[in-house]
Amino acid sequence: MKKSIGVSITGTGNDQTIYTVPTGYKAIVTMFFISNVGGSTTTVGAHWHDGSVVPFLGSKSLGAGDYIIFGGGDGLYMALEQGDYIDVNVASGGSCGCIISFDLVRTDSQ
Repeated sequence: MKKSIGVSITGTGNDQTIYTVPTGYKAIVTMFFISNVGGSTTTVGAHWHDGSVVPFLGSKSLGAGDYIIFGGGDGLYMALEQGDYIDVNVASGGSCGCIISFDLVRTDSQ
């Protein structure tokens, strides 16, 4: 089942969970997009939690209207298992939009 979620993030300076893989599923994340929708430069970061913390976007400065995109092509994906989650950190006062596209697959249908 192909899905996308969109999240508006108001920066607090703390990690904010934006997606958790539900029990009984895995998620093949094919695209991660984050854009600064605020009026001034902000700093963003993102992590994949799979029992450890895997930063895949570290303290990146984004000007107003700037964006970062990962994936979107063949063979470019993250394979998340049930309970894994992605969090995003936006600097206090910043404002970002985030979109994640993924294929949600039941783990008993491998």
